[in-house]
Parts: sequence; structure tokens; C-alpha cells
Amino acid sequence: MPAARPPIRSRADAETVALRSCAWRIGTDRAAQGFPLDALLHAYRIGCTVVWEQLLETASKEDPLGAQSLCRRRRMELRR
Repeated sequence: MPAARPPIRSRADAETVALRSCAWRIGTDRAAQGFPLDALLHAYRIGCTVVWEQLLETASKEDPLGAQSLCRRRRMELRR
């Protein structure tokens, strides 16, 4: 029996669940198509890097303090 999921309490929780579900389906489909796991992980890392760089560029232009906050938060996440 699968573990019970915590209840969805907010719209952000619902969006996170939806995004994870989508990522899971894509990964499952690619694995079924025979894509090597290393190649999939590498592609996701590249995608995340592109998204991060765009977020940081936009934040730096529009809100320099917000950009600094993003950098601090990212460093904390990388330490986990």
C-alpha cells in the first residue's frame, strides 16, 4: 500500500504536486523510450541552470535586493 500523501493546504501546494506529477510522467515516459538516466538527469540540470540564470537576470534588473535574496536562498538549498 502506498504511503499516504499529506493534504494539499494551499494553491502553492497544489501547483507543486502538479509539477512533480508532470516531471514524474515525463521521466517515466523517457525511461520507457529507452533514454539513459544519465542523459535525462543531465538535461534536467541544464534546464534548471537556464531557468535559474533567467530568474537571476530578471531579478537583478528589477530588484537587486531580491536577486541577492535569491542567491542566498539558492546557496542554502545547495547545502542540503
